[in-house]
Amino acid sequence: MSALLESQHQTFIGVAVHLHREGASELAAEIFQACLAEGTPALPDPSRDMLVVAAELHRRGQLGLAERLYRHLLKAPSPPADAYNLLGYALHQQGRSQEGMQQVAMAIALDPHQADFHNHFGLTLQGQGSQHWSEAAAAYLRALELSPGHAQALDNLLGLLAAMPEPSPLTDALRRAMQQGAAAGTQWLRLGAIHEKHQRHAEAAAAYASAESAMPGQAEPLLRLGTLHQAHKHLEAACEVYQRLLQMVPGHRLAQERLADCRCEMGEFAQGLADLEALHQDHPSPALQARIELAFPCLPDSLQQIETLRGKLEATLDDYLARSETLPPLFSPGFFYLAYHGRDDRELQRKGALLARKSMPQLDYTAPWVAGYAGPGARIRLAIASSLFYTHSIGRTTRGIVDQLDRSRFEVVLVCLPPRRSDDMAHAMRAAADRVIDLQGDLQRDRQTLEQARFDAIFYVDIGMNPYQSMLAHARLAPLQCTHAGHPDTTGIPTVDWWISVDELEPPDAASHYSEQLHLLRGVPHFSYYYRPRLPERLKQRADYGLRDDEHVFICPQYVFKLHPDFDLILEQILRTDPRARILLTRSPVAHWSTVLLRRLEGRMGRLVDRITCLPGLAMPDLMNLEQLCDAVLDTPHFNGFNTTLEAWAAHAPVVTLPGAFYRGMHTAGMYRFMGLHELIARDADDYVRIALRLATDAEFSRAMRAAIAERIGVLYENAEVVREYERFFEQKLAALARPA
Repeated sequence: MSALLESQHQTFIGVAVHLHREGASELAAEIFQACLAEGTPALPDPSRDMLVVAAELHRRGQLGLAERLYRHLLKAPSPPADAYNLLGYALHQQGRSQEGMQQVAMAIALDPHQADFHNHFGLTLQGQGSQHWSEAAAAYLRALELSPGHAQALDNLLGLLAAMPEPSPLTDALRRAMQQGAAAGTQWLRLGAIHEKHQRHAEAAAAYASAESAMPGQAEPLLRLGTLHQAHKHLEAACEVYQRLLQMVPGHRLAQERLADCRCEMGEFAQGLADLEALHQDHPSPALQARIELAFPCLPDSLQQIETLRGKLEATLDDYLARSETLPPLFSPGFFYLAYHGRDDRELQRKGALLARKSMPQLDYTAPWVAGYAGPGARIRLAIASSLFYTHSIGRTTRGIVDQLDRSRFEVVLVCLPPRRSDDMAHAMRAAADRVIDLQGDLQRDRQTLEQARFDAIFYVDIGMNPYQSMLAHARLAPLQCTHAGHPDTTGIPTVDWWISVDELEPPDAASHYSEQLHLLRGVPHFSYYYRPRLPERLKQRADYGLRDDEHVFICPQYVFKLHPDFDLILEQILRTDPRARILLTRSPVAHWSTVLLRRLEGRMGRLVDRITCLPGLAMPDLMNLEQLCDAVLDTPHFNGFNTTLEAWAAHAPVVTLPGAFYRGMHTAGMYRFMGLHELIARDADDYVRIALRLATDAEFSRAMRAAIAERIGVLYENAEVVREYERFFEQKLAALARPA
């Protein structure tokens, strides 16, 4: 470079530095850019002015030029720490995060108290992949500790935590940093969403409350909080939040709609339905009209209401199926409660599924590869799908099958639907599976994920419990698709091929109850490889539960929506016949359901209801302990207990049962017959009352029944033949589906 040209460069640089000092940084950057485009001049000694101008180039996206200036600055005997920091950030932005991390680490070594350095260090770590996410989160948190109001570090940390598949231990420290830094309301909303993702209900609620304080007069925090309470069945709390929102924003349509939904779901069906009808009158819409017409109570008032509403439902379904116009999406969660009516649901469920497909044609999809299915490979690739693979009745009934299927013949893939929860059982089930697929709740993408996996069979273990699972099941994503009694009511879905049940637990006309083909497991006590529950080591006494020794105590450990109006008569007769009788009901997920049920019972039996006690929720060991102390466990007619019955028997507690007409009302009696024990199976309601009272008043009979249960229950738990029967089912049915090459 000629001396004259070099002198011109020096002049240009001097002008640029002067302009920067005068506040014209952008113009200074342009001069630098023009200067450097003609070659690399002999730059003046590094100075803060040079660093700021280089940073301006950086800001303008001239990353290569900025990198060259930063590197020149680092040639000085004592380069500024920020040059290392900004060089590292520029390298990260160019996809060289590991190299950038080294430069930012040098900056932190020179000056460890700069929040910007730690924020950029987090970015360079995050850019190297998920294996460094925990370190990145710690770096962002360190930036916030140094500068609680550092908006970039907070946004970066919130974004990273949202992407993490598991909850981070740093969220509590983050909350404290946000409180110190007066975080914006939108940032509190993001933290709440992160807690929701990881099923941390209390923490999410606290974050939304902070958002409300930071965003006074805005609806979004209250909508989020109400939705959160509603999703977790804290319906009374949800109602209170929606009412507050309506006081703040009168006529807020979404709040009105959700308040009405909460009231219906709480069991205040008449009030909730009236609210929906009033809303529809003010804001008519086909979707809202359909919701009103398809609504169904969780706790029916009477047998008459059941019959009336079922008739109305069928007429509504027929009407919609006959219409030619385009329909709004019609997928009613109220169909879940049909199973508790003691009636044949096949036609209602079939018509409901047809209506879902008519109103949402996108549900009807077939993976192209299925048509040419030639049979399984060396191992059957089996997907087992649910959203309830944790400490839940579905987790308990499915875990043993996941554990015990023969891995030389089966590849077992756990398909986890949202919303997921994480606990010890969830971790155990995920560890036992050969592979785990976590679906995201996007129907098209999730179907594509399952289609690409090319499963031989998809086993949806509890269709009806989660609407999203039902929507997935409408697609043909595997040659064989099946379900069983996770939710014991036929699906009506034409793409669910088989219903797996047990020969000893079904009536002779069972095939007519299912839209699916019925396959019966033979020679087994029930449909689950069920791990035997264990009693706690230290047993409590009646007084620990607030019960007297001179009472005759009966417990019904079922969710209250299982208590059919027919059962009211049985409870009344027990209380009326035995003045020392006390009946315990366990509290359901929706606390208000107990209030609604007791109101129904009081209408039938008057003040006898005072001897019915609704207990708070009990952990399984405590419940088993209590069942052991009670005189009898009362099984619900029409829809028996399954997990609760196996838990009671593990405590050697006698369970009184009255068989119904369908599988869901027959399995307790069927398991008794499998054990060769018939004395606790009632012939009718009067016989049920007689057996229950005899257990409370005839000590010898009670001891004999408890001893017989203790002696014979071994066949019900960890029965390997159950798994062998599933293996035979899948092998035989898939062999029959294979097409010659």
